[in-house]
Amino acid sequence: MTLEWTSEIEERFTELRLREMGGQLTAVEQAELYAQLATVAEESTAPWLSRVEKEQADLENMLSSEQTRNRELMALFNQQALLIADSKRWLAEFEQRYAAVHMQLNAVYGEEDVPTAEEKMILKLALKRHRRMVEGEW
Repeated sequence: MTLEWTSEIEERFTELRLREMGGQLTAVEQAELYAQLATVAEESTAPWLSRVEKEQADLENMLSSEQTRNRELMALFNQQALLIADSKRWLAEFEQRYAAVHMQLNAVYGEEDVPTAEEKMILKLALKRHRRMVEGEW
């Protein structure tokens, strides 16, 4: 209900407030005064309430968006944790395989005859060059 505040309404409002302060307000007048007060309160708070409701809706949308983003980040973090676990498992497997090959080299060459890291690198490069020549890339 929109109350168009006129001088007549203001006079009546003032009269009712004065009668209320003097303790002379009838039940009908009290109902009239409270209805005017409720209308004034509603009209003065309506813009504020509308703004607060819009802010609440905006915040709920932001919260929903952030929750979605957080779920996506958690999925990525879980994938990353699995990747790290796989990498550690593969590294351990490769280290075991390397140790087994190294033990076999020791058995074939004898302890003193095992190639150094530099000699191993030279052998790898020579093997790559040989493969290229065989495959016709040279």
